Amino acid sequence: MTERGRFGRNVALLTVAEGCSRGLTFLAFTQLARVLSPSGYGLVEVAMAVMMFLTLAVDWGLGVIGTRDVAGGAAATSALVRRVVGTQLLLAVIVYGLLGLAVLRLPVEPALARLLLLFALSLFAFPFLLAWVFQGRHDMAPVAALQVLRQAVFAIAALAFVRTSGDLLRLPWAEVLAVAVTAVGYLIVLRRARDPVSVDLRAAVDLPLLREGLPIAASQLVWAGRVYLPIMLLAGGSSAADIGLFGAAHRIVMVGQTLLGVYFTALFPVMSAAAFRSPDALVALLQRSVRRVLWPMVVVAGAVTVAAPAVMRLVFGSQFGRPEASVTLAVLVWILPILAWRRHDRNALIALGHEREELACSLFGLALLVPATLGLGARFGVVGGAWAMVLAELAGAAVTWWRLARHLPRVRFRHHALGAREGAIR
Repeated sequence: MTERGRFGRNVALLTVAEGCSRGLTFLAFTQLARVLSPSGYGLVEVAMAVMMFLTLAVDWGLGVIGTRDVAGGAAATSALVRRVVGTQLLLAVIVYGLLGLAVLRLPVEPALARLLLLFALSLFAFPFLLAWVFQGRHDMAPVAALQVLRQAVFAIAALAFVRTSGDLLRLPWAEVLAVAVTAVGYLIVLRRARDPVSVDLRAAVDLPLLREGLPIAASQLVWAGRVYLPIMLLAGGSSAADIGLFGAAHRIVMVGQTLLGVYFTALFPVMSAAAFRSPDALVALLQRSVRRVLWPMVVVAGAVTVAAPAVMRLVFGSQFGRPEASVTLAVLVWILPILAWRRHDRNALIALGHEREELACSLFGLALLVPATLGLGARFGVVGGAWAMVLAELAGAAVTWWRLARHLPRVRFRHHALGAREGAIR
């Protein structure tokens, strides 16, 4: 198979797997929202937001480094797996210990503390999710299959374990089981490929690897902050029920973000090739793609805004039909067209080799998000938190556009946003 054919096959596999995985997760959480009260569901959303940060801390960007080194043949796969798995196991022990100290020392609601400690047990199986090995080998079939398996196990276990609001503390075991089963799946596939994994805990403190992964980990945490930090910040001043309403609306918007992410994952290599050819080629590609994606997202956002009350009741049930939930969704959904604009400019900056400027733009948006969430959240509740996310994302998009325009002087905002005829760029 040619390199182009293999790339297309991999994109198709990941697209199907991502769609199935997200669909299973979304269906599971909509059912959980119906079974649990809004307050119980709010605790779950806070716990899942915290888990995102804990998981990224254990990952430490080593999956990205591993993918790169496997693809480049920089080291034997077995030796690299030992280094990465050993280091991530050490990080899992440290992160779990710090979490335990945090829930003991901080005024965390007891039910939330127990949820966190149980969910975090999955961190000890996380290092064995060896998707990065197969990504480095351009073999996405095992990754796609095991990705769907993980979410299928979680969805089935969650619906089996949690049947009433009193079953809340059973939910983390569904996640622990899903991660463990998937980890075993990766080990079996590697063993069948005659590439078994061994771990040497004596070599767990791999300082060069930790230093190498730090910038990537920081970038990933910035992304997580933009998406999940508002839930954690609002939890300090809002009731669990209000957080449940916010989390339900946020989860609907995350489905749209995921679909956009699949598109931009496929677009980035094309954008990189255009940047290599010439600045004009990149400008022309940007204008065509922005026109193709931005305005459909505007239409979707407008439609969801109008139908927000009906959408919340239909998806999550009558308990989530309160005005705060529908208004939150009506505001949050406008992140989608902003992201459709921002992700084009972000990817263009990276394609041009200006990763540090892109990171600075993300940090700017995150720095604005924190005070905006605290200020608007204190005054307007969870709806204020939704406005804070939209405003921070818009500010981040604006500065990202500003930096891109400095490197691509021929790109014009009116053409960039409204689109232009292909012949307008020569």
